[in-house]
Amino acid sequence: MMKSAGVKLSGIWMQDWVGQHKFPEGTRLLWNWALNREWYPEWDRMVDEWAKDNVKPLVYFNPYIANLTEFVTGQNLFQEGC
Repeated sequence: MMKSAGVKLSGIWMQDWVGQHKFPEGTRLLWNWALNREWYPEWDRMVDEWAKDNVKPLVYFNPYIANLTEFVTGQNLFQEGC
């Protein structure tokens, strides 16, 4: 939508690249710091399309990890850190 409006972009911030879940205390990011392909199954295609316009995804991670054993099917940083 922004592209069609002529807005110049160099990056798009993706806070939820790790996925989210509704916990009793509210919706939280899944702090395992791995790309959640269930949330972004077309991630590679999306990023390749942005690259054509020289736009990059901006993602971040922080030192927080959470016990997400029930959600994580791959590398589990919480278990590795214990």
